[in-house]
This record gives sequence, structure tokens and C-alpha cells, in this order.
Amino acid sequence: MEITIHPIRFDMGEKLEAFIQKKVKRFAKIHDDAAVADITLKVIKPETNHNKEAEIKLLCPGKEFFAKEVADTFEEAILSCVDKIERQVLKWKEKKLS
Repeated sequence: MEITIHPIRFDMGEKLEAFIQKKVKRFAKIHDDAAVADITLKVIKPETNHNKEAEIKLLCPGKEFFAKEVADTFEEAILSCVDKIERQVLKWKEKKLS
């Protein structure tokens, strides 16, 4: 699985990158054909609470999954996006098997 992270107008630390890599690799376990995960991170101006935005686009052959979340930290936003996409994938798999 190819994981691409795009921080918009800020420098991302190694700790955040490692966290994202670890969480996004979970997609490979729930969907064998998960090919590309494209993550975009940005800080929303002005500086207030809930100003960290994360978007995840998971590309699989024939299907695309997307989630977007705004939270206090990038870690919270990523966790929420990962949960949303996992639910989308599981729902899609159930429909596909029916």
C-alpha cells in the first residue's frame, strides 16, 4: 500500500508521520486491494480550538473512500477519519457480498 501525506503550509514532525503511517496501514488488513492512501493535513486559520483538518482518500480498484475531520489535534482527526473509512469499507463489503 502506498501512503502519501501532504502537509499544507506547515512542517510535519516525524512523530506525527509515524503515527499516521501506523494508523493508515490498518486499511490493508480490512481491504486486501487497498492500493493508495492519500492524506492531506492543514491548519485552519485563525488559530482556535478545532483548527486541525485531516482528509483521507483511500483508493481501491473500482472504489474510492473519503473522510474529512476537524479536531483539536491531527492525531484526533486522523483517528476519526480512519474509523469513518473503516465503516465505509465494511459497509461496501457487506453490500458487495449480498
